[in-house]
Amino acid sequence: ERPKPVASINPDKQVFSGDTVTLRCEIQDESVSRWQYSWYKDASFSPVSSVQMYTISSVEVTHTGKYTCKGRESGGSRSSHLSDAVTLTVSVKPKPVASINPDIPVFSGDTVILRCEIQDKIVSRWQYSWYKDASLSPVSSVQMYRISSVEVTHSGKYTCNGRESGGSSSSHLSDAVTLTVSGECVRFY
Repeated sequence: ERPKPVASINPDKQVFSGDTVTLRCEIQDESVSRWQYSWYKDASFSPVSSVQMYTISSVEVTHTGKYTCKGRESGGSRSSHLSDAVTLTVSVKPKPVASINPDIPVFSGDTVILRCEIQDKIVSRWQYSWYKDASLSPVSSVQMYRISSVEVTHSGKYTCNGRESGGSSSSHLSDAVTLTVSGECVRFY
């Protein structure tokens, strides 16, 4: 009897554009030493891949669909059934919105809060990173970055992004918000 492959997908969840996805075709049949594999998308008869582990290193929304696989004996005449389908769902990578409060020039010694907001229902928990100017090293790793006593040196452009906690997905980088810190406010009485 012809074997039926088992198709699997990793990660087995909705992913974002730019993520890496691997589809695997497993055939349990000891009578065939080597299989040639074919992957099919949706109702197409033309294979999209001919390897057992089909890796898409930077998925796009257009990769969304149902994938099936089958095998043919290398150098032989035997072939497998078609596997059941696995579904790949690719969403647009979210872009955070960075905000600053108060959204006005402040004086040294004031308190400023920068907030990073990601509107997304797929990822349950994000890890956040804040960047200042063109630096690649984050200055903070919390969603709400509080500077309780700002200095003039804190002035600059701030951006944020998110990475899925315990996962591989990440967001785009936000547009920049500008923090302007002036010297101490001198009050005359």
